[in-house]
Amino acid sequence: MESTATQLRDTQIALIRDIFLMTQSHLPDEDGWFDGRLGYMLFDWYYRLSFELDLDPVGEAFSDLLGRLNEGNSSLTDDSLSKGMTGLALVLNHFHQEFQWEVDDLLADLDQMVIACIEERILKGEKDFYHQATGLLHYLIQRLAQNGIEQVVDHCLDLWTQTSTIDLAGLRYRSSMGQGAGVAYDLGLAHGLTGFLLTISPLVDHPRLGEKAITLVQAGLRYYQTVAAKASTDERTPADSEIPVFVGVDQPTVVRTNRMAYCYGDIGPLLVWERTRHFLSISDQQKLFWDQIHSKVCAAQTPEKTGIDDAHLCHGSAGIALMFRALNAAHPQKAYLDGYEFWVEKTWQYAQEDLATGAYAGGPASLLEGFSGVGLACLTFLYGSDWNWPSLFLLPTNPQAS
Repeated sequence: MESTATQLRDTQIALIRDIFLMTQSHLPDEDGWFDGRLGYMLFDWYYRLSFELDLDPVGEAFSDLLGRLNEGNSSLTDDSLSKGMTGLALVLNHFHQEFQWEVDDLLADLDQMVIACIEERILKGEKDFYHQATGLLHYLIQRLAQNGIEQVVDHCLDLWTQTSTIDLAGLRYRSSMGQGAGVAYDLGLAHGLTGFLLTISPLVDHPRLGEKAITLVQAGLRYYQTVAAKASTDERTPADSEIPVFVGVDQPTVVRTNRMAYCYGDIGPLLVWERTRHFLSISDQQKLFWDQIHSKVCAAQTPEKTGIDDAHLCHGSAGIALMFRALNAAHPQKAYLDGYEFWVEKTWQYAQEDLATGAYAGGPASLLEGFSGVGLACLTFLYGSDWNWPSLFLLPTNPQAS
């Protein structure tokens, strides 16, 4: 008879195969990374790699995408990470670094495209990670060893400082994405401060850029503490985040979230802290604050405390599992490993339920909010202890990888 462990693994493999077949029957119509063909191709590659299948179809799909781009028929029409050319650049660079794809000339052209766009983005205050300057900066930091890019990143850090407020309260800058909703400052990963701080965290030990990165990170961590002390717009519940997600324009109060997620909430700032704390001067008060955040994040394991009831990456269990994986890589400890294992188990559960109920109907094969991301995470849980694709989402196994 098969052992229980073998039966469980067979069940998990069968689930991944069902997810793959489902995504194949719902292929995206657009080319973008988060919700389009680029994201699906990432899942397709690692699926084929895991089960020792022919990898050529993924290369052919990339060639087709580049053909559409050259003919002006691609949906990659802006410079964004989520659905534009920076997403293409980031994914191609991943395949170049991890699997020796020979795309040096194309990456050099994409480097110049990103460099040509990023200064204007910063100066216009368009600093979002998913869609604007932080995403472009993330790509350039992955390419830091290329000729001339270190100087560009150095200049970007200067521009960021010049276009932000840095004082005793900390580092903050206006949210371009939230202006219409009355948001002054966004502290989330997807659109605000946490995304920027995680983006520059690999630079804190850089021989030339480290001092500037540390100054910005210290100021950002200080701002988390400043706004955590402010009152909420509504009566707080035990599930609400300690660190707000928004600071409003017209009121001194803040908005918290009762959902733990990759894209916002307390776990992202905690990851900033763990990835940079060894390079900072830390006060007793600061350590106490982050110990409290640590305790709350690690104790949140029910739908009532987390708001999580599905599996996807952006604000589902797979994203939280990978966040705990990154936390444990940054500062190995039992609490983080336990958190990772808990959310991995929940992801298997939710993935089965999501597939059975036909979840993510708006984009079943989406990488960020659909089954391509769920399937890729599940593959990683089974086969990819050393896979570094989560670094594309600011979650490297090696916290100082760049």
